[in-house]
Amino acid sequence: MQEIDDDHQSVVDALEEVRIHLENSEYSHVKKTREITQTLLSHFRHEEDLMRHVDYPHTEAHCIHHDQTLGHIYRIVGNAELQETVTLGDLRDLYRTLLDDIFSADMNFHKYLLETNRLRN
Repeated sequence: MQEIDDDHQSVVDALEEVRIHLENSEYSHVKKTREITQTLLSHFRHEEDLMRHVDYPHTEAHCIHHDQTLGHIYRIVGNAELQETVTLGDLRDLYRTLLDDIFSADMNFHKYLLETNRLRN
């Protein structure tokens, strides 16, 4: 679904922006990662609403996955806030977490949409 793909791309773009500015002490790294977290929270809720709308049979499991993913992200961002900086390692963890969500969970939803003719490939 294009709107979901667009959401994913905007998060990747935001993470890349933080990476590009990692050495810039004037850039608000922690604030930007907090904003990315809010963007992901909105994205997850939107995606869950879409799943319910199309009667995706694994919606509840996907919601649990999102909650676990957010927990992991909150730990990374919380640590960055305590350290008052974002490290390259933090960004790697955020990228890995996002990719895990996209490729382990979202692809199943995409497959369901294709199989039920709710999405054209």
